[in-house]
Amino acid sequence: MSLFIQLMITLYRFKHDELQFPVNKQTRFLHVLRYIQQEYARDITLTHLARTFDWSERHLQRLFRAHTGQTFHHFLQNIRVQQSCGLLTRQLHTPIPLIAEQVGYRDTKTFSLVFKRIMGKTPGGYRQEAETAAAAGGVNNSKGHE
Repeated sequence: MSLFIQLMITLYRFKHDELQFPVNKQTRFLHVLRYIQQEYARDITLTHLARTFDWSERHLQRLFRAHTGQTFHHFLQNIRVQQSCGLLTRQLHTPIPLIAEQVGYRDTKTFSLVFKRIMGKTPGGYRQEAETAAAAGGVNNSKGHE
């Protein structure tokens, strides 16, 4: 009977430890993603992340592929473009080069190319659609108040 209990304890510990490792790894990777979402405007590189979170660049790249379906570079670009969409619609009078800089692009041309690849239109085109939609919404709202 004692041997059986020891076996059960060993199996429990083995199973528990086996499950614990991937959970810790996943939690650590979630910290990486959270860091990127908070610091996207900074000059973030895979090398910087590897040093900061104590993983190899190769391993981090594999984790990005497995968890996001994207490379680190594409993930960062998508975060930056997503953030710029919000700025383009909220800050209608802020120049596009300044918005590009606010989301981490030092070169407006690169920002525009990446934005167009992801969104299917230029930042200016996206903003123009947002202005048109806002104006149409404003007209509808004012008619509702008359």
